[in-house]
Amino acid sequence: MSVAANADTGVNLSSKYYLRNFYSSERTAGDASVRHNFSASQLSFDDATALRRAVKKLGSFPYDADSSTNIRSSVKAYAETYNNLITSGEETGDNTVGNSIKKLKSLTEKYKDDLDKVGITVNNDGTLSTRDTMLANADISKFQELFSGESEFMQKTNAFARRIEHQSEQLITAEKNRLFKRPASTDKLSDTQGSANLKQTSQATDQIAAASADLEALLNTGIGQNIDLVL
Repeated sequence: MSVAANADTGVNLSSKYYLRNFYSSERTAGDASVRHNFSASQLSFDDATALRRAVKKLGSFPYDADSSTNIRSSVKAYAETYNNLITSGEETGDNTVGNSIKKLKSLTEKYKDDLDKVGITVNNDGTLSTRDTMLANADISKFQELFSGESEFMQKTNAFARRIEHQSEQLITAEKNRLFKRPASTDKLSDTQGSANLKQTSQATDQIAAASADLEALLNTGIGQNIDLVL
């Protein structure tokens, strides 16, 4: 039987396990050592998707003693995923994504005191830091208030992440279109060159027709007559 099948039934899993699970659609995006290989919009999309998956996972726990360790591990992975999204979202330079990031940070600031009670500090830049000792000893009911499926905090977090995910997908599509689209200046140059070539071809055709007419006239007038050729 696999470990994943027993994730919520007595098997204690690490925050790294849950982080990989949150980034299951694109696992390398969750690896800090290779994130520089992705564009900001791609990271923003992957981070938003991962954060939504984190919200869903935290909402699925029964919040009892048996799940305590995995809940804490998931919350720690949630904080890292959240931080990734804040960074990548701001780096897109997109106004729509940027506004959603600001609202997400404002939402988290609103729950600053509640987060502090479970060992999560909201930093001045809007990112999160976990305090392991507090995180390991806070009452599980405090986690339930913040991270269960009924939590307003999680529901709104998911809504903002969904908006960022959608807009980031639009940015990715726009980037691909720009990459494969021929520059307008090249199109204009090609059209101009084509017109010039057509004009030259037409002129050459007219010249050939005129020369043929002259030759035919010469042949017709020369039949049966003496033609003096000057050498």
